[in-house]
Amino acid sequence: MMRLLSLGAGVQSTVLALMSADGTLPKVDGAVFADTGWEPKRVYEHLFRLRDVLSAAGIPRQCAAALVALSQATERMVAA
Repeated sequence: MMRLLSLGAGVQSTVLALMSADGTLPKVDGAVFADTGWEPKRVYEHLFRLRDVLSAAGIPRQCAAALVALSQATERMVAA
């Protein structure tokens, strides 16, 4: 069974993701963020940092596909 984290990018889901990354909680198999395309720039910046932390924790890149796809699709928005 896969364990997926519904990542809203708020305080609670971020803490769960970080606790999973540092081993306090069992490692999740992936994190899913439903991008409306209307999030403020700071939300995307936060997600980019979180993606890096999850990747560094050994969560396989393909399992963090939602965050990877998000970064590829919205990097231009953050740079603007």
